[in-house]
Amino acid sequence: MKSANSNLVFNLAGGGIVVFVIGYMLLSFFTSPAVPACSERFSSGIRLGFSDGRGNLLSPVDLEARFSGRKWGLDRNAAAISVANQPFDNALQVKLANAEDGDGGESRSGVSFIWRPRELAGASAACLSYAVFIPSTFKFPESGLLPGLFGATDLDELDAVKPEDSFVARFAWQPSGDVGVDVRRPGTGGYVEGASRKMVWPTGRWVPVEQEVRLNSRGAADGVLRTWIDGRLMLDRTGMRLREIPSGGISGVVADIGYARTEGPAIALRVSPLVVRWQ
Repeated sequence: MKSANSNLVFNLAGGGIVVFVIGYMLLSFFTSPAVPACSERFSSGIRLGFSDGRGNLLSPVDLEARFSGRKWGLDRNAAAISVANQPFDNALQVKLANAEDGDGGESRSGVSFIWRPRELAGASAACLSYAVFIPSTFKFPESGLLPGLFGATDLDELDAVKPEDSFVARFAWQPSGDVGVDVRRPGTGGYVEGASRKMVWPTGRWVPVEQEVRLNSRGAADGVLRTWIDGRLMLDRTGMRLREIPSGGISGVVADIGYARTEGPAIALRVSPLVVRWQ
């Protein structure tokens, strides 16, 4: 009798293991493994803050002088502010009001500037991380843009619908607040890549975001674009062509912060210092 009970226990245990293994295999088959955030996998990095070497906040004039090339709104719509109880002690507050671009041409929303760390030269992959604070009163009446990675020798291509050999991947919000990425790349028209699962931008608190770009190899469509919002992998796109010539590389960050098309309420957003890592 004792032997029979032992066999029964053994059989039940064995059956449990079989059920566990089958369940694990089915779960693995129908779900993809989570990819760790790029900041956990990229070691080298550099930070762009909004204070000087002594910790003094940059004035609007300082902000305007800090960046060259394609830019607008820094003297009118931007202000460096102090931040407490966060991993960072300063941030850029951006009013989503209209301002003329750097060439005195068309009116654009919010601010824009280009950050091109020389350390990115020769990198085939990059990781951008920062945090954004969107007020809880913001209703997302129009689509808008936030900083993202780009690669271009001609900055005019950042606004082209079909760039010849450039890419840009700006974080975006859509009307009603859905998260997304505004993508421009060779051979395709501009489009918004939505999250793999529906998610709206969290408001009323600081939200960490990360973006990873891996360039495609020569003649292949094996580039990668990934985004994490609030610690969750929201987009994992592979098989992308992000450059047409081998010399095309990752240039840095295009910080467009504002409405993408039409004018909306002049509410203020906040963006933390930007951190870029590379491989």
